[in-house]
Amino acid sequence: MKFYEQAWFSILMLIVFFPVGLFLMWKYETFNKGARIVLSVFAGSLIIGYTAFALNNPKTETTAKQDKIVAEAVDAETSDEEETKEADTVDTEIEEENAEEVDTTEADKEDKEQTKQSVSVKADTSEEEQPATTETDAMKQEQTKKEETANNDQKEAEQTNTEQTTEEDAEQTEQTDVEQTTTDEADASQQKIEEDTFDLALHEEFTNLVYAIEFMAELDLVYAEDPLVGQTEDFAGAAADLTGIMDDLLSSANKLDAPATRAQAKTDYINLVALVQDSIAVGLNGIKTGNDSEVARAEEMIDGFDALAAALVANYN
Repeated sequence: MKFYEQAWFSILMLIVFFPVGLFLMWKYETFNKGARIVLSVFAGSLIIGYTAFALNNPKTETTAKQDKIVAEAVDAETSDEEETKEADTVDTEIEEENAEEVDTTEADKEDKEQTKQSVSVKADTSEEEQPATTETDAMKQEQTKKEETANNDQKEAEQTNTEQTTEEDAEQTEQTDVEQTTTDEADASQQKIEEDTFDLALHEEFTNLVYAIEFMAELDLVYAEDPLVGQTEDFAGAAADLTGIMDDLLSSANKLDAPATRAQAKTDYINLVALVQDSIAVGLNGIKTGNDSEVARAEEMIDGFDALAAALVANYN
């Protein structure tokens, strides 16, 4: 709720500028309906009363000018009376001065005597007050020194606390750095273990893949010597075994647990296995059907294996 929608603001406006207060009171239903009606009637009565008063008591410009003229006349009369009083006062002072000249000599003598006595009394009083003043000043100086000492002690305590806090912060920072270093070292060690484990598993998988390629190469040699070997039961059994080996290698490659730093190596190896599997499938089909062109195409497909395998080993071994 905004501030001008709240009851306190409507009440404030009713006091300060009631038209706005009435509007807010009815707009946001600040009070119950009865209270709003009563306040509205009261405000209306005030407006009507003020208007009637203003209409019944007009003050024209002529009346204002007349009041000003009367005031100036009263001020002028008052000024004449004051001048008369001042003249009487001057005459009275002159008469009193003439009367006082008669007693001047006697009064001078008395004043001189009183002055001597006053000086003597002041001298005695000064001698009595001086020790008290000196003692008060000493007390003030002592109090000032105590306050300065207390302030210095407080500053030293604050400085000590600041230095202690700085040392604690430095120790905490050092401890945090040590813990972070330990954590980083542990993470690095764990990562190294995961990488080594993956590299070892990949090496074993790669060895099996090379075995499958050599197996296919032996079948190619047999086919070169006997083009009808693809029709024998021995070839059919060998082809089934080699196909099973490639299926297992592809499944095993997809199951390799590779850390983030070896994710690309896993992808490259899976692609390599897929290439060999496709090449072997084409070659086996060519031998089975006695199709020399298929056998040749399989050999072309496998030609890229050596380059891909060398790049894989160079990047991740």
